[in-house]
Amino acid sequence: MAHSCAVCDTKTSAGKKFIQSCLNTHEVVCLGFHNTLLRKGCEDKCHSCKNQAESEERWQKSLEIQKKEIEWGKKENLSKKQMKELNDNFDKLEREYEDWLKATYEKTWERQTGYYMWLAGCK
Repeated sequence: MAHSCAVCDTKTSAGKKFIQSCLNTHEVVCLGFHNTLLRKGCEDKCHSCKNQAESEERWQKSLEIQKKEIEWGKKENLSKKQMKELNDNFDKLEREYEDWLKATYEKTWERQTGYYMWLAGCK
C-alpha cells in the first residue's frame, strides 16, 4: 500500500508531482528524518522521535542515579575499592551512553542524506 498525501491524496510514488504539490505544503518529513511523513504542523508526533527522546531520558536518569550513588559513597566513606567500583560503573555507563548517542546521530545523518538524495533524484 503506497502512502498518499492526507490532504490531496497524491501518492508519494508520484515523485516530482508529490514534491511540487505536497511536500512541505501538506506533509513534512519528521525532524529525525525517520521514514515518516506527517501532516504539516504535526512534526512533533513522530513515534520514532518520541521513542528516541524517551530513550535519551532513560539514559540521563541512569547517569543521574549513578552520580547520586557516588555522592552517597563519598558521604558514607566507602572503601577505595567500593568507590572505584562505583566510579567504574559510572564511566562504563557514560561510555555506553556516548556510543548510543553517536550511533543515533549517525543513523539520523544516514536518513537525512537518503532523504536529500531521494529529493534530488525526483527534481
